Amino acid sequence: FLQLPPVAGRKSATFAFEAKCWRRCFPEQKALSRVFRQSGDDAFLQILGELRIAKLSNKSVALLKCLKHTDLSEWTSRGIEPTRLQCYNADVDQINEARLKALDQKGERLDCVDKGDGDRYAKHHPYASSLRLKIGAQVMLLSNLDVSAGLANGARGVVEEFVRAPSNIVDGVMVRWVSGKTTTVDRDAKTVEEGSREVFSRSQFPLRLAWAVTIHKAQGQTLDLLEVDLRGCREFGQAYVAISRATAMKRLRVLNFDPGVVKAHPRAVEYVDRLLRGDASVYDPVDAANPIFAPEKEDGWISTKTKAPPPPARRGP
Repeated sequence: FLQLPPVAGRKSATFAFEAKCWRRCFPEQKALSRVFRQSGDDAFLQILGELRIAKLSNKSVALLKCLKHTDLSEWTSRGIEPTRLQCYNADVDQINEARLKALDQKGERLDCVDKGDGDRYAKHHPYASSLRLKIGAQVMLLSNLDVSAGLANGARGVVEEFVRAPSNIVDGVMVRWVSGKTTTVDRDAKTVEEGSREVFSRSQFPLRLAWAVTIHKAQGQTLDLLEVDLRGCREFGQAYVAISRATAMKRLRVLNFDPGVVKAHPRAVEYVDRLLRGDASVYDPVDAANPIFAPEKEDGWISTKTKAPPPPARRGP
């Protein structure tokens, strides 16, 4: 909940824990405390813990400002560049298109194969409807091919070759990864199900151009080589999401950092703080309806908590 907040519709956005049924559905809630992505990098873990709640120490601010000088030549010398996280889609599209166009290679257009209700599900599918690649293109993996070998969602690499079927159709994309390993990426079918019924399926190479990605798109991913540009960063949790995608500080460069861009949503901070303290009000199923929150101003909220009625009597098992 301390990452990017929910997207607001006509009304102001609310968190899942503000739903009236939240405590009835989850009478027991636990906070996960062990970090795996940056395990072993204690200095980085300290910075991320402070970023998460927007309370940076002077030492952490100084370290973050120094990260604009991170030397990534160990990887760039092998032809693999860091993924650049940007705040705006326009910047990402401009960077990716310009870098792809600059490659002196013939491009390949790889179209998807859709089945089912594309009108409802195609727009937000993680795989591209049409993917343009060239040899030398920087790409990101969008599925877990071999997690034990580091080929997980977010892994970075460079296109080495196109594998063709006898009909000359591209049947695979050979990629050299940050780890140094080279593998062939085949098409992958990712489905959407409602209940037990498959309503949509898309077959496509699970890759995307990765010179640049928006911070919103990167949420949930682990990026093994990263450059973050915080110019224009203004949302709650945005700076934390961007920087925490990296696995280690030695693989991270941060541009345009200013402590003022670091913000944590006060309602999410309050919820997580109560959860970590084991506050009984977080778990009490009798107080099922959460407080009603009303906007105080653009960057803060006030609580207009009212006494919640008891939940209705349960019927059946």
